[in-house]
Amino acid sequence: MAQHDHVNETMTEPDDAMAMLKADHRQVRILLQQYEATPDPYLKQIIAEHVFAELALHALLEETIFYPALAELADAAGKQLVDDALQDHQRLRGLITDLREIDDDAAFEARCHALRDHVDQHIEEEESAMFPQAAQALREHLEEITALMQARKAEILASQRKGVPSEVSWHTHERRKHAMADWREALQHAMYPILTRLLQEGFVLPLYVTCIGRNGSMMCGRYDDIDATGLDFTFEASHLEGEAFPLSMHMLIVDQRGEAVHVRCDHESG
Repeated sequence: MAQHDHVNETMTEPDDAMAMLKADHRQVRILLQQYEATPDPYLKQIIAEHVFAELALHALLEETIFYPALAELADAAGKQLVDDALQDHQRLRGLITDLREIDDDAAFEARCHALRDHVDQHIEEEESAMFPQAAQALREHLEEITALMQARKAEILASQRKGVPSEVSWHTHERRKHAMADWREALQHAMYPILTRLLQEGFVLPLYVTCIGRNGSMMCGRYDDIDATGLDFTFEASHLEGEAFPLSMHMLIVDQRGEAVHVRCDHESG
């Protein structure tokens, strides 16, 4: 695992709308690279779930705030770029829908390659053509648009932490509510020292965490705050066998830059 100079570094929110969207692009590409580098088919599907979640939030911010503002203020060429981008989003949704219906690993892999190619093309078109147009068309309103996007993103993430349904489709597994049972407390206690140690060693928040128990139970989510109480994932997908999550477990942790580590945890202390 690579060592880094910064300890317990956190990512600050980019201070303008296009920087926010570029950061999202980078995050999705990092996750897709991690998908390609992971040999295990089951873990690949879990990483894909993280990709779907990031794309859902990103598309929502663009379609409800950024694109309408640009369409209103841009010239004809800018309006056409918005129309093309909306069509790209529809194609992305179609690819994701197809992926969620595929059971065969080889077919899933091939379709995920198609998703990555489409994401790369969409990002290239936005950053090379749309964003330069937007920098001109929105320059007098960029501060307001940025504030709206930041507030909307914070609202969605806060609602997901509380389990409140939103228009963002975060996962394919049924989200279940559980009391803080013994297994859940044990899982929290097992995760905390591992995540803390990784942050001390240079991992960067947010962390994409997947935990797989010895009976096949699985929980995964995006962990934004190491000091939060409980399993305070931004989003959480879970599959529980027999309503239990016994240790030992395997953890796959991917950080904001794509650094990854696989940890086997046999005891509550990690």
